[in-house]
Amino acid sequence: MAGFDSPLETWNARFAREDYLFGEEPNAFLRTQAHWLPPGGSVLCVADGEGRNSVWLAEQGFRVTAFDFAKVTTRLLPELAHANGLHVLFIAHDLDYLLARLS
Repeated sequence: MAGFDSPLETWNARFAREDYLFGEEPNAFLRTQAHWLPPGGSVLCVADGEGRNSVWLAEQGFRVTAFDFAKVTTRLLPELAHANGLHVLFIAHDLDYLLARLS
């Protein structure tokens, strides 16, 4: 895929903007499939970027951990969660870091 020789640099560059690249509404697929998740359960949102999916899941009553290796998660995701009065645990690291913490 062109432009993805360095995925971390590519995503950090794509997200280097003041507004939300993908908007604040959750992914349409997630919205239609969330009914399969147990109410009030824990959810891990992998590659959540700006946080639109994790914040929406928190609004639905889930305990959410969001994960992304792009540094945007340290800025946009907490802002979006706070603006909606929600708590989302977010981790801004690579997958090796996450896997080491989960094992």
